[in-house]
Amino acid sequence: NKILGQLQITAVGGQEEKKWMSQFETFEQYLLFLNHETEWSKWTKESYENTLEILEKSRSLNTNKNVIDYMEGWTLHQGLLMGLSQNKKEEDLERLDYLTNSVLQNRGNERDYSLRALAELEWLSKDCSVAKSYIPKSIDNSNIRHNLITAGYIYKSCGDHEKSIPYLHEALRYAPVDKGYVASSMLVANLYILGRTEEIKAFIGDKINNVDMHGMILWIYASIELENGNTEKAKELFQRGRNYGTRAKWVFYNLRNKEASEKLIKALEPLGSLD
Repeated sequence: NKILGQLQITAVGGQEEKKWMSQFETFEQYLLFLNHETEWSKWTKESYENTLEILEKSRSLNTNKNVIDYMEGWTLHQGLLMGLSQNKKEEDLERLDYLTNSVLQNRGNERDYSLRALAELEWLSKDCSVAKSYIPKSIDNSNIRHNLITAGYIYKSCGDHEKSIPYLHEALRYAPVDKGYVASSMLVANLYILGRTEEIKAFIGDKINNVDMHGMILWIYASIELENGNTEKAKELFQRGRNYGTRAKWVFYNLRNKEASEKLIKALEPLGSLD
């Protein structure tokens, strides 16, 4: 295989990653897949449009159908979630069901189970028990960061915070550079819901001063500072969160817990407008 001849395979993905890479016939196909994952992780309108272009380019190179279906599945999920898809929602949901089932039947690797689990939770059955049933096979003999984060997200969304936390810690252990603070923001949300604020402070530490710190982490940290009597620091963190783009409407989506969301919003109200 051309790719295996050009790349050194690290142990991070294990045998699963080697099998995954063997599905690409050319290095260009593999680079496009990596670019798709990079653009997808940015969660902006521009990056979403870039994923569509990459998907079409991958098709033109006759990339493996299972790879294409997998990429399209993630793109559809993002388009639906961000409200950017130009298609009718019913059509997208039908297509998403087909794609995620197709890759399971025709390939069925850990990434495919992870995608199907998320699709079930957010769009298809919306049943936690169904979504969670796919998790074991999504992380079997693997430490793929994306799959670990998805498992953590599903357990968090379903209220299983104690189960969510180890998956997120594991994702951060294998990939300490947390692009977009995806795993970190979920971990902080879990800890906040559980009332474990000291662990939040220990986990974030000086990283709270990072210029690109996630807005929800800033707001949660602001509430902790305010509770500890550090009003000026709380105001600073709250404003940084606003500048990041965080608003009240995103609080519940991030926490997925009504009581914790109401608690956070109420705690932040003295610091300024949340809208």
